Order: sequence, then structure tokens, then C-alpha cells
Amino acid sequence: MMRAATIAANLFLSNALQMERSNVPDDAYDYEYDDEWHDDVSHSPTAISAKDGGVALSATIAAKGPEYSGTFRAENVLDPTWKGGSHSGSQTWLSPGGQTSWLTLGLASESRVTDFLVLNTCNTPYNDRSTNGYTIAVSVDNANWETAATGNFANCAHINGEPMKVPSTASAQTGIRYVKFTMDSFHGASGGLNYFAAFGEADVPATTTTTTPATTTPAEAAATSEYVVGGTDGSCPSGSVRVQVDECKTLSGTSLDNGVTIKSWGREDCGGHFTPGTGCFANSVSTYSTKEGCSGANGASGHNAVCKKGAATFACEVGQTQSGASTIFNGNQNSKDSCAAECSAKGGVAFDYTTNPISNACRCVKAGQTPRLGSGSGGGDNREYCSVQAATFVCEDGQTQSGASTIFNGNQNSKDSCAAECSAKGGVAFDYTTNPLSNACRCVKAGQTPRLGSGSGGADNREYCSVQAEAATELCADATKTSKKCGGPGSKNRLFYLKAGEAQEDACSAACNDVSNCVAWSGILGTWCIGCDVPLASSAPGATAFLKEETCPTPAPTLAPTDAPTNAPTPAPTPAPTPAPTDAPTDAPTPAPTPAPTPEPTEAPTPAPTLAPTPAPTPAPTPAPTPAPTLAPTPVPTGAPTPTPTLAPTPAPTLSPVTTSAPTEGGDDDDDDDDDVDVAVGKGGAAARAAKAAAKAARQDEFGAAQDAKQQAKDEKQAAKAAAKAEKEAAKAARAGKGDSE
Repeated sequence: MMRAATIAANLFLSNALQMERSNVPDDAYDYEYDDEWHDDVSHSPTAISAKDGGVALSATIAAKGPEYSGTFRAENVLDPTWKGGSHSGSQTWLSPGGQTSWLTLGLASESRVTDFLVLNTCNTPYNDRSTNGYTIAVSVDNANWETAATGNFANCAHINGEPMKVPSTASAQTGIRYVKFTMDSFHGASGGLNYFAAFGEADVPATTTTTTPATTTPAEAAATSEYVVGGTDGSCPSGSVRVQVDECKTLSGTSLDNGVTIKSWGREDCGGHFTPGTGCFANSVSTYSTKEGCSGANGASGHNAVCKKGAATFACEVGQTQSGASTIFNGNQNSKDSCAAECSAKGGVAFDYTTNPISNACRCVKAGQTPRLGSGSGGGDNREYCSVQAATFVCEDGQTQSGASTIFNGNQNSKDSCAAECSAKGGVAFDYTTNPLSNACRCVKAGQTPRLGSGSGGADNREYCSVQAEAATELCADATKTSKKCGGPGSKNRLFYLKAGEAQEDACSAACNDVSNCVAWSGILGTWCIGCDVPLASSAPGATAFLKEETCPTPAPTLAPTDAPTNAPTPAPTPAPTPAPTDAPTDAPTPAPTPAPTPEPTEAPTPAPTLAPTPAPTPAPTPAPTPAPTLAPTPVPTGAPTPTPTLAPTPAPTLSPVTTSAPTEGGDDDDDDDDDVDVAVGKGGAAARAAKAAAKAARQDEFGAAQDAKQQAKDEKQAAKAAAKAEKEAAKAARAGKGDSE
């Protein structure tokens, strides 16, 4: 009787709830039912039998998306002893009302995964929550995923009994450590599962080899880690964002950039010793995560934020994601930064968010949707729409390097969708095909050598696309930094580390160019090379150094003048000539040359020459010679010199100024030819004048020859400068042409 009364009471309660729920929004229900409440039909536990040499593989929930409530957790899908229906305690996983969700299984060991075991849900007795579209993916490292199955489940079918067996179509079936189930759409109010497991054989390592050198030390791993240590105040270094809880749980075995290797996951919580801000932090052993909205977190010494390099940058404006678009996740992250971090960590390329404290404050989507933008399009919650500022990629026929390690392989089979996904994950290049393949898009990091050229796109006609540099740069050999590097193993200033055959000049330079804050690299080619974000300063005997420049300096041309100049051009030019120079200026001209020397000194010579001598000498010499004249001009010949100069002054003395002296007893004037001519003029009349004219002509010829030699030297110097400039311009053009081709 009591059993019948209990059943009747439950049926009455069920009908009452069914009537009431038609007037109450989905989100108002928490479904905190009694653990003993379930269908009145008893179901015996059904064991999973080993078939085809396989078993249901032991696993835990490594990460998960939003849940309807704490009762309908993702962990519920692990229980193989379900009782049927939906409201058995701890038996069902449900997503929030109107939202999709996802979960990731962490397998106990590397395994061969051939199938997946699934029971859908229905939310009986209402039959209004059931998964429709789904995607299952597998991974060896929880970072690079390959789609293994996609499809649709019928509404409220296969919810108990023998589970459905979904075969894996992934090319990689061995060495699997993670399996991700994504609910793409649902029937009714939301979706979920009653059971999910990977099926296959445990302890089967991957058959492919890793490209990581076996000799990599923990310090080297730390130097290239994408995970960096932040502050005890929750802050992150520039160019990184704080890791959120789902990713934080997966970091066991990961080396941080300070050399610490994470050993285990702790918990998500809110406490005074937890690091401020939402997201991951670590001590020297484990990772933890501070809950969203934890105002009591004050931090503690040694509890540093865990951050991730290369996180996507989002630009926001008023708006929402596309109406009805499938979301990667919906969460309660009600700030731009927390929503951006979560969306970026899950591979999203856009999201909308509101600051209102609601369960779907943050809605993250993949590429390909059309957002609602513009004034007033933020809806009742005043949402902002934020999208990834994707890098600009340029494409050509080709593929990524054969065997290169990929950041991810996905089914994005268009340039734009592959570019958005690759950019969001920090990739710098990818290849893609328009064929509908699970690895249509293959995204890689810096340092690989692509296969390029006509016909190199392979059977799938792939195109290879790489990030277009914002500004042309060159890596220039830097002799001043030879035998230098940056820091030591584990240094935060090291941006990449290439070894052995990968450490070649082209690859090292390309890797440095691919990283915006790389300023230099050094290495011993064929052995190692390291990229740095600071100048090279530490000792590294034998290392060659390269510095990032806009253009490499041009070597000094061979035609450039030497430090010791030729006889003609002097290193320091002579002062500028006067506006109206004399016909033949001396190297050190006299202040006021005479128009013509007189044949003999005047009777009463002036002690200094006048500024404007007379145009003609006196007809007869004075009986007494003048005293020794000044260094430059001869005495004025006339007794009364004229005040104005002649219209055409005579040339100045020769390049070696003449110094006259008193005649010797023998009549010689110390090789002063002018004095000899003057004496001849005085004695011989016309013959003397002819001799004087000849001497004058000779001096003019001598001056003219000197001027010609000086002009020729000047022309040669100008020609040398022009040739050097032309050579420098040609070298610059050649480098610019090389940069364009690369």
C-alpha cells in the first residue's frame, strides 16, 4: 500500500510540475530532484561488454562547458550503471536552457580509440531536452584536435539500454589521450547525454614520432613555453592573457617559462589566499583557479597568475552574434576580458557579452556567422559584439613543411575561416583546401619551411598562406654582437629556439621576422639559434649575430675618398672666392695687387701701396732704389697716385709670391724675373716691352694650367661621389626587391 501511495504521489507531483512549468521560464528550474526519484519502471544496470577486442576506456572529465545546474553535471556521463530516464540522481548531463555545451574526456593512458559509446537524454517525463547535432574529436595533447565523428541523434531515442556505438573516422587512432564531445544543436529546450565513453584498447602509444628533439632539456622547454608566469596580483605580461579554468585543469606536465613544471590540478575556489581576478594561478606544484566574481581573493606569495602568450586580440562594438547561431559555449563571464579569455581558449573567433550577471552573459561563436551590429543592436542586455583582429595572410600554391608539427588541424575549408581560426590560436601560417576534409585547415607556428611553387599544392590543390608583415624588415649581420646571445636557459627574453638542421640562417631569420618583438637572433648555424626581445649581451663563443633592421646598412663604396686625399682636392676646402676674383689669384692672394709693376721705383715711394694704383708706370726710374717693399704689391710708380682703379686690373703675382730685395753688387735680384724685365724696359724700349709681354703671357699660361688641374680634380671628386651614391641606391633597390620576393 505504501508503495502504491508513493507512486501515486509522484505521479501527482509530476502532473503538477508539468502544468506549472508551462508558465515559468526554463532558467527558473534547477531540477534539484530527490536522488531516489526516477521512472517507476526499474532498469537493471547494463554492463559494457568487450567487443572486437575493445573495452570502454577509463576516463575523467578534463574540461567542460556550461551546465544546467550542479545536479546535471558533465561528470554524470561517466557512470556506466545508469538506471534509465533522466532524473535519476547523478545520471544525466544537461546544458542550460537554450544553450549548447561540450565536455572533454581525459583518458587514463594513451589508447587506441576505434569507437564511441553514447546514450542520449530526453528529460523524461517532459521529453523536451535531447541532443541533436554533435561532433566528436580526438587529440594526443589536448591542443591539436582531429574530428572523429559527426552526425545527429533522434529526439529522445537511445536514452537507455545498450549504448549506441559510433565509429571513429579519425586518421589518428593510437596514442589518444583526450576525446571531446560537442553538442552542436538540440531538440527542445536544451540537450545533454546519459552516457558517453571512448571504446578501444588502453596503453597503446602513438605510432607516429614527435618532432621534438629527445635531448630537449626542461630549461629549453621552459624557454619556448607558451605559458608564462604573471603577477601575484593576477596580472599578465604584455602579449598574454590569463588562462581560464577549463584550460587550467589540463596543464599537468606543462613547463612554465620560469622552469616550473606543473604536476597536478588542484581546484577552482574562492579564498583569501587565492590570486585576485578570474582564472588560473600556480604555486610550485599545482594549478588552481579563482572563481568568477571572487571579491575576497587577496593573493599570497608564490601564487602567480598563469598566462598564455599570443592570445587573440578582440575589437568590440555595439551588437550581438547572429540570431540563432550555434555557439561554442555560453557562460556567465560578464566582462570583456574574462569572456575574451574563455572564448580565445576554446578557439572562438567572436563573442558578445553583457555586464549583467546572467548565465549566458558571454556567448562565443566560430567563424562564418553574420553578427547584428550598429546603434541599438545590443538588445535588452546592452551587449557588445567582439571579433578577433585576425592577421593578414597572403597565399600562393603550396603546403606547410612535410611532417611539420601543427598547432591544429580542422575542417575549415575556406581561406577566411582557416585564417580566423589559425590567427586566434597564435599561428603564423597555414595551408588549406576547399575539399570537405577533417584536416582541410592545417595551422603552424614559425620556423617551418613550406613547399611552394606550381604543382606543390598536392592532390587537394592546397594553398599556403602566411602572415603578411606589417613593415618590411631585414636581419642584418651584426659584427659588434659576434659571440653574444640573450640570457641563459629559461630566460624570458628568448622567443624561439631552433636546433640541429632547423638552425639555418634563413629559418632563424624567418622565425625572428615572424615575431613582432624579436629584435635579434644569434647562434651557431647547424647547431642552434635563439631569438631575443632584448639586445644580445651574454657570452656565446663562436655565435653569429643578426640584428633586425628596416634596411641593412650599405657597405662603404670603393670609390669613396680615402682618409689621405689626393694632391688636388683637399679634405678641407679653401674659403669661397670673392664675388669678382682677379684673373689669376694666388693661393694666398695679396690684399690689393698692383695693376702692373713699374720698371723702376719712384723717386719718393710711399711706405704702403694704395688701394687703387695707377694704370701705367712712370716713364723714367728714379735715381734711388726704393727700400724693400711689402710682401705683395710693388710701390706706386707715380709721384701723385690716382684715386680710382683701372677697369681691368692686371693679374696678381705667381703662385709663389715674389719678394723683392735691394739689388746686389753684381746686379742680380735673387731670380726675380720681373725686375730683370723692368730693367730691360728701361733700357731697351720696345724690345723690353716685348719681353715683358712674353713673361706675362707665360705667367697667365702657368696660372691657367693650375686652374685646369684644380677643376679636373674637383670634377673627379664629384664623379666619385655620384658613383658611390648610384651604387648605394642600386644596393638598396636590390634589397627591396629581395624583400618583396620573400
